[in-house]
Amino acid sequence: MLGKLQINDNSVYVNSSLKTNLKRRNFTIAHEIGHWYLHSQLLKDSIESYGDTLETTGFMDKTEQRLEMQANYFASILLISLIPSFSTSLFLNN
Repeated sequence: MLGKLQINDNSVYVNSSLKTNLKRRNFTIAHEIGHWYLHSQLLKDSIESYGDTLETTGFMDKTEQRLEMQANYFASILLISLIPSFSTSLFLNN
């Protein structure tokens, strides 16, 4: 596990092995922020029923995959928007 969103206290935890790989660390943080922004209510509801880890949320495999893909997309757009010469309008207007 490279990162984890602790939904109950809005904290992001990043694996210490990423401290020397800044690009991967930044993507992991952005990915977890994506889960918070996109899925926080869904995850809160699920955690109340199943516990505080993704493995115990009770989601079926396809739902987990969809949540992960959405968080990856969110992270990509967030990080690309930080590059001054790159236009995110290509992604956001489609």
